[in-house]
Amino acid sequence: MSSESFENLSYEDRTFPPSQSFIDNANTKSDIYDQANKDRLAFWEKQANRLSWDKKWDQVVDWQLPFAKWFVGGKLNASFNCLDRHVLEGRGERVAFHFEGEPGDTRTITYAQLLSEVCKTTNALIELGIKQGVKIGSWKGMLDVAAFVNEYSNMMEFSFIYFNPISQLPLNPINPTPEDIQFLTNGQYNVADWVGFQAQNAEKARITGIDISFNSSGKLGNVELISLLGYTYMNPISLNKDPLYAANFSDPNTNMLKYRFKHLAKADIEANYKQLSFGASCRYSSFMSNIDRTFEDDLDPSLTSEVYILPGLTAYRQKYNKGNLVFDFRE
Repeated sequence: MSSESFENLSYEDRTFPPSQSFIDNANTKSDIYDQANKDRLAFWEKQANRLSWDKKWDQVVDWQLPFAKWFVGGKLNASFNCLDRHVLEGRGERVAFHFEGEPGDTRTITYAQLLSEVCKTTNALIELGIKQGVKIGSWKGMLDVAAFVNEYSNMMEFSFIYFNPISQLPLNPINPTPEDIQFLTNGQYNVADWVGFQAQNAEKARITGIDISFNSSGKLGNVELISLLGYTYMNPISLNKDPLYAANFSDPNTNMLKYRFKHLAKADIEANYKQLSFGASCRYSSFMSNIDRTFEDDLDPSLTSEVYILPGLTAYRQKYNKGNLVFDFRE
């Protein structure tokens, strides 16, 4: 398809006016634009007052181009405003969201149910940390060491897997059933019909680790220096015992969660002199050992041909398996 054709597809001048019933039941009316134009700060202050604040702001906006800070000094709990507030005000039985999966499974969760699930997750997040301040002359720093354990249940993730396009059920690429083999080899479907993204319940998972960071700032002559050093070790593992779930791992011999890495190191330094500023940063992430196996496998079950979504990816990952190092410079 030519670039001109793409441009034609992106051109759209149709309008779709809302129904009268939608207008009558809308949360806002058309005069909202006039209110904002009349006094934009008062308008946004009014909207902010609809939320629950632990501490009210001192200033509506601090606008210093190109940066803007809204509701300066204010503090709120986002989770409380999204969930607790609705339950406390009598809306706990209203639907918070309705889920429909590709296989046809559905789930409706009310605000009260979602609040209960969030509280369970919150109770499973454990972090123990130590902070120590350091000061040498005009140079100040803060060392932060924290260990964490995160437990998850019913964790949803998107996977690129084999599945039956009729039933939408996943297929097992390692131990296919006779029905799966017949389906894959009967010639009625091509590769694009039996692979694709699908939402999966990863069930239980655990992420443990330790995070170390050191922030410092000070002056070297007339130059202000700001630095950040950090290292994180993570052990993200799946506790799902279903062999069908692990069958879609590129490395089925490990229980490491897909698209995760164990080591992350970062460093950032910024120098400021009068109106001049220069900064540099680097970031290292270790090798991502586990991905969806469909990106590496031959997707054609026949012996006479091969089909790869990303040809050469397996060899590339075997060769370049030391992780990624990225540098960034700014001024």
